[in-house]
Amino acid sequence: MVAVIASTVLVAGLLVVAGGASASAATATEVESNDEVSTANPLPLGTTMHGTAYSSSDKDQDYYVFDVPESGQLHVDLQFPAGLQGLYAYEVEIQGARGDAEMYFRWVPTPDWSDGTRLRSQAPFLQAGRYWLLIAAAPGMPTWNQPYSLTLTSTPGFVETEHRNNSPGTPDALALRQTILGSSLTAWGRDEDWFTFDVPEDGRAIVDFRFPAGLSAGKAYSLMLHGNSSGLTYAWDVDASASDGALIRNQGVFLRAGRYEVQVLGKDTWAGWGAPYSLNVDVSPGFVEAEPNYTSLNATALPLGNAISGSALSTPSSDIDWFRFEMPEAGAAQLDFTFPADLGSGQAYTVAVNDAHGQPITTFEVSGPESNGDRLRSLPVPLPAGPAFVSVLALSSWASWGDVYTLSVNAVPVPHSTVTRLAGVNRYETSVAVSRASFASGVSAAYVASGADFPDALAGAPAAATLGAPMLLVEPSTVPAVVAVELQRLKPGRIVVLGGVGVVSAAVEKELQRLTGASVTRLAGADRYATSVAISKTAFPAGAKTAYLANGSDFPDALSGAPLAGMTKGPVLLVEKNTIPAVVRDELKRLGITEAVMLGGNGVISPAAFDQITLRPLTGRWLGGIDRYGTSAEIAQYAFLQSRPAVAYIASGESFPDALSAAPVAGMNKGPVLLVTPDTIPPATQDALRRLKPSKIVVLGGQGAVSASVESNLAQYAIP
Repeated sequence: MVAVIASTVLVAGLLVVAGGASASAATATEVESNDEVSTANPLPLGTTMHGTAYSSSDKDQDYYVFDVPESGQLHVDLQFPAGLQGLYAYEVEIQGARGDAEMYFRWVPTPDWSDGTRLRSQAPFLQAGRYWLLIAAAPGMPTWNQPYSLTLTSTPGFVETEHRNNSPGTPDALALRQTILGSSLTAWGRDEDWFTFDVPEDGRAIVDFRFPAGLSAGKAYSLMLHGNSSGLTYAWDVDASASDGALIRNQGVFLRAGRYEVQVLGKDTWAGWGAPYSLNVDVSPGFVEAEPNYTSLNATALPLGNAISGSALSTPSSDIDWFRFEMPEAGAAQLDFTFPADLGSGQAYTVAVNDAHGQPITTFEVSGPESNGDRLRSLPVPLPAGPAFVSVLALSSWASWGDVYTLSVNAVPVPHSTVTRLAGVNRYETSVAVSRASFASGVSAAYVASGADFPDALAGAPAAATLGAPMLLVEPSTVPAVVAVELQRLKPGRIVVLGGVGVVSAAVEKELQRLTGASVTRLAGADRYATSVAISKTAFPAGAKTAYLANGSDFPDALSGAPLAGMTKGPVLLVEKNTIPAVVRDELKRLGITEAVMLGGNGVISPAAFDQITLRPLTGRWLGGIDRYGTSAEIAQYAFLQSRPAVAYIASGESFPDALSAAPVAGMNKGPVLLVTPDTIPPATQDALRRLKPSKIVVLGGQGAVSASVESNLAQYAIP
């Protein structure tokens, strides 16, 4: 229930009552029989009625009729002897003009309510009119044949229309900047109060919702804001500790011009039940996001150069806001994205620049210390002429939830950047980012591998490099939507699935064919070793001079070596540390190799394993360092003894997914893959970059894999 009272205020969380009974107030005594609405005793406001719950029947009902001259809050003061023993003392109801059919409120006081405090703390709100109050008891209840006193007073004001505002079809009208008071209180243990207000122009809404401090701990209310055309827009679970309203008042609630409704929900098991609350809504005009804008299809229009306000705040536990802008000509989009500076050191937002189809081009993981926007302003994103999108994502567990951010986009010339990043919000989007940056539509083939593990994709990298084909990642049983869109853009002549149905299901194979209309074949063996052989047989039917052997139980060495294999047109075959599986030995014989390159030191692939290769003459070479970073540097040095690469690729040495799709691209572009930690460039990698002097460096994966500080520090090693 809700009331708007201009002359009544909440002081220290309690409603101050005007016009209460004085010490000289009138008294009266009940007159039996008053057990029906038609025989109710009149009870003027401010008069104290003395009565007794007793009759010769099995129940006593005492009805009192009273008039409320002005809308406001009713105060019920019912007192009875202390020290009574039993479960319930009375049943107390307030009824409307038609008696039980309009029961507004109901309480079942217990003996410890005897001094009237508990019932006086309840906040029933009534419109002007005539009402009835019922006090009922029965033999066996401790109050039977015990006296009671009853006093009713009212505080006039603008109040909710209880028993009418319980649905969106009959809300109470609320003007902006008008304070309305109400309570979650009905006869049924659940109360919905609905209020409607009009927003004359776009802006930020300040929702001020307060209630008394000192309520019992736990949930007090659910507060929801609905748009007539957009449905549920914002929602809050309000804890009893948030009584001053600051939590919701300070959050970024953005509304377009139109009609909205606030829904206040309470239950008799929640801390706010029966307590008064106040609700006030104001709107500060401005250029703001238009919720819902959670896809590119309902993105908010953002003209270049205009600053728009938004917030990560919505009904689920995450919110993504989409904004559409138009590039007048080919150039770069410079983002100016700022937010409050007190959000700590953790992740605050994920901001992405997306192409005209809503597919990510560049993704930025934005942390709390980057609130001034300097980093994003320094990294313009090249775009063609035409539409593009910015998306802003945050989770409710992040410190930015509910805070206001400001976004603007400017078109600037394409900067000459020596360090770029290819990334998406996950491994599948990153594989698409690599593909989009490397391949035009109409490729002869596309390779598809599981993003859940590394062996098949790394074994397939030289084959994909040889054909100039992209490598895209899928889930074991589904094709991610972003990958589906990319495959449709690529229009491959055929698709090659790497691995058995245990890693890429038959359902995925069928879906790939449906999406593209291309023929789909599968290269697989009984295990990862046999799968690497199946790939080698198809990619190198005429044999190869050199084969690259990688330990099949870990990814780093194969990841660094796959581009080298692609450059020199040799297969990557997987082996165990001390054993070369028979199926691999047979493939080495078929290939007719004269050189075997072991990727990693002899602690990764032992000399004993090499000795199992019976081909002669045969040269064995180990490319290994003291760790995975040293091995990647050693492989790069071997690959570029006589040349300088145009590009070097940087990947995390701690996780494999982001670099899987880049391995064939690195082989095609004749660039090494070097490994880093998320926050540092290991000395071996630094030394390799100093010697290689690449013209350009490409970072693979988001900032969780390779941090912004590493990206920044890499610039010193690129020599245009």
